[in-house]
Amino acid sequence: MNELTSFGRGGRQPGQFYGVHSIAVDSKGNIYTTETFEGKRIQKFVFKGMGKVMRGAKQGSVWPRRS
Repeated sequence: MNELTSFGRGGRQPGQFYGVHSIAVDSKGNIYTTETFEGKRIQKFVFKGMGKVMRGAKQGSVWPRRS
């Protein structure tokens, strides 16, 4: 088993993760994540179809870089 891609980064904004506790997928391919730390939230990522993914490419929000 090889990781093909990933999405999201650390953070507190939509699409970012502070401390994921659970991940689930429904019958339509939507992904749900829950966080139990200070974020205390659920996020829904809507399935929008399949496409090509470049190996090692990161998907989603970008973690802010320090200057």
